[in-house]
Amino acid sequence: MFKNSIPCIGGDRNPGEGGKCLSGGPTLGNYAESSSPPVREGEIRSSAWSKSDAVIERYALQFMARKAMLEHYYQQPKDDRPKRAHKVCACRRELRPIPGMQGKLYRPAIFQHKETGGTFYGGHIICASPRACPLCAQKVGEERAQEIRTAVDSWMAAGGLVLFVTPTFPHYAQDSLSDLLDSFKSALSAFRGGKSAMKIRDELGYSGLIRALETTWGEKNGWHPHSHELWFIRPGDDLRASLIDSAKRSRLHYIETGKRQTFGAIPHLQEKLWHLWTRACIKSGLSAPSFERGIRVEMAENEEQTRSRLSEYLAKTGIELDPSAPVWGADDELVRVHSKRGKAGRYTPFDFLREQFNPENTKQKKARFRELFAEFVGGYRGMAAVFWSRGLKAQFKIAEVSDQEAAEKIEEPSFRIADINAHRWAFVIGVDDHRAQLLNRAADSGISGVNAFLDELLQRYYQDHCTDHFARLAPDARYLLSLPMSAFQPFINDS
Repeated sequence: MFKNSIPCIGGDRNPGEGGKCLSGGPTLGNYAESSSPPVREGEIRSSAWSKSDAVIERYALQFMARKAMLEHYYQQPKDDRPKRAHKVCACRRELRPIPGMQGKLYRPAIFQHKETGGTFYGGHIICASPRACPLCAQKVGEERAQEIRTAVDSWMAAGGLVLFVTPTFPHYAQDSLSDLLDSFKSALSAFRGGKSAMKIRDELGYSGLIRALETTWGEKNGWHPHSHELWFIRPGDDLRASLIDSAKRSRLHYIETGKRQTFGAIPHLQEKLWHLWTRACIKSGLSAPSFERGIRVEMAENEEQTRSRLSEYLAKTGIELDPSAPVWGADDELVRVHSKRGKAGRYTPFDFLREQFNPENTKQKKARFRELFAEFVGGYRGMAAVFWSRGLKAQFKIAEVSDQEAAEKIEEPSFRIADINAHRWAFVIGVDDHRAQLLNRAADSGISGVNAFLDELLQRYYQDHCTDHFARLAPDARYLLSLPMSAFQPFINDS
């Protein structure tokens, strides 16, 4: 998707030749905003989509997330700004302080997984912001998915049932996200409170839930927050038989008629919950949801059917499946928002970032998407990506892992390929963002590829330091280009 947006050394691109470098020089990294339009409406990446492509995409999206949050930061009145911009702006760019050593920073380093060959950075600040950072969203999402998978598998093995519940409500273009979220959270709380709700839960054998809030946006109706929930229902032969029979009849109705009734839905339970949900929405200042769309209740007899049902749900809603997995499951639907793409006319928050690379978008439209992304990040500030009922994790003996711990977690054995001098790192991030290209060079050619790429950057930006590159250099790296060439000689071949 972004491969053809990489500028070259020593010459300009020829737009009539697919961006080929006229000088024939080697290509370096930058995420140009005129690359191919993003994948949309249910498309799945082809089998030719490589690991290096995925690295470039994630870093390109993070680059745009940083741009959006920096713009938002500087648009605020100076007296009202926090001390620093959102932490995604520093993620995997700025160096991490060494604990107990005043003013000392870790050196940036590149590591490689022994089995998969994937490369990653060490020594940097990690923002651990799954809603703001495409890189951290992947890491945190993987941890949360494994937790959910563990709980669902354990519960079903013990004979329990899992219901998939999706409450939503009417929304309008003029509604602000923060106001909608406040009302939505209030409605969710009211939905679970009161004697009627407690009676239904007792009848079901409700044991707890896992919930994730998701938000999309469209021109026509604005922000659309909704909740994906897994309800854990205690084992019970009569209840199980009743629910399974209801789901089977609903499934048969769907197959025979093709009508809208949800595949695997539980109509009588859905009706009860809809009445509760409607009262909760009205009480919280939201419009009353329709019976057809207000709340959806689905179930599966086992994890295999859960994955199949969610895969069909995603296909119907136009959200792309994760290219690394054959089907989506309960864990994917709740946590893999970084991989999702909205259906035509609607956008996920990371779609706002993908649209920065759509050549059909005007500068004004791209700027608006960045503003919407910043509004989304601000609206969800302080809210956990995934919520568990109190005591539910302990019930499954799942340890508490913070987003920070998940984002920094190394899943498999790895080894250090190279340390990078901090002065040389400034050329990786100082003008254009070359982090993805450097990782891919390391994966392909090891330390020799790393040193060759860093030498290319050094020669390019040092020679151009009197041109417009100097004005574009990030403030914390500008001082480097005022140094004589001899100052960099000790660092050219370091490992």
